[in-house]
Amino acid sequence: QKIQALPDIAQYKLASEFIKDFYRQLTFSSDLYCVAVTEDGGAFRAADIQPFASLRTTIYNATGYRQIYWNMTWSPDSQRLCFKGLKADATEEIATVGIAPGKPQLKVHHTGKSISADFTWHPDGHRIVFCMHCPERGLSQLYEFNPNSADPAQLLKGQDPATANTSACWTPDGKQLLVHGGHVLLQRR
Repeated sequence: QKIQALPDIAQYKLASEFIKDFYRQLTFSSDLYCVAVTEDGGAFRAADIQPFASLRTTIYNATGYRQIYWNMTWSPDSQRLCFKGLKADATEEIATVGIAPGKPQLKVHHTGKSISADFTWHPDGHRIVFCMHCPERGLSQLYEFNPNSADPAQLLKGQDPATANTSACWTPDGKQLLVHGGHVLLQRR
């Protein structure tokens, strides 16, 4: 059951309640019907915002991780979250999870090290871009994967191999990818 979007003051009040209880970051979905909150102990909760019934209904609790990083991102339809999780053995994972009650559908898309916690979901829902260390180039580069398939993450084509790219963001129409990066100064010996 969907509800009307909360006015700004209600969002602020709800954010204050979550922060008071959990002391972590929260991220509102693009439709403003859900909020994702990271908690102590490596978990996050996705909660339905129902101001007339209950402020919090837990939809998913990611307890399989030692840590959930701060930059979760919502799918364009606000039905899934993409996040970076740290397992007990220090393995980093990129995963998505559906927030439908009773069937969270956790899907791990990439496992490795040196993965950025900054994700951007293309408005069409079929591409997620993130940064991680590229062993062939020796610096941070953009990678992409389709969250709807089992295909592995691929190096994004067209990048300058001498530029360290550290974060990205799709424009709302999905026609451009804004990239934050800088040239790497190589130290000569």
